[in-house]
Amino acid sequence: APGIIARGNPAATLAPSASHPVAYWYFVSARRLFGVQIIVGLWLAFSYAFPIPQSIVDVLPFGMTRAMHTNLLVLWMLLGFMSGSYYLVPEEAQREIYSVKLAYFQLLAFLATGVAALIGFGFGWTQGKPLLEIPTPLDFIVVVGCLIFLFNVAMTVIKEGERAFLGCCLSACSFWRTVTGSGWPSSGNSPFT
Repeated sequence: APGIIARGNPAATLAPSASHPVAYWYFVSARRLFGVQIIVGLWLAFSYAFPIPQSIVDVLPFGMTRAMHTNLLVLWMLLGFMSGSYYLVPEEAQREIYSVKLAYFQLLAFLATGVAALIGFGFGWTQGKPLLEIPTPLDFIVVVGCLIFLFNVAMTVIKEGERAFLGCCLSACSFWRTVTGSGWPSSGNSPFT
């Protein structure tokens, strides 16, 4: 069974890694959300290209399904990134993730937030801003989830010591770029100028 290599002895491994199932469930969740996004996207393309009876349009209006489509994109990309981090950071740090329970709590919080947002879109619960439809209370849950993720990864690296510091810095930079969607530093959109 795969495990984390014990420091100083590559032949010895810890018991099966508790971090890898965390990464697996994040990946499975991201993959399923991606599938839902594809289905919603196909519906959007179909409804845009062909005439649809008004009774169906009233149930699934274009604006609502577009909001679902774009917010599903953000959610599955975040979960996919976190899946990769929860798989690679423990490998690089050569230790288990700081708190597996916290990682699972974070996953459940993200999934519950996503479901609440999608259901809320159906009832018109949005901020009313294009591409920022998720309601403000749910925004706070997403921010808390991201902070939990950063805490969990940072504590994993800090407990290990200096070896995984570079990996954590690269992971944090990638996470920053994913969350902000900025092209920084290549496009001059630096948040620091």
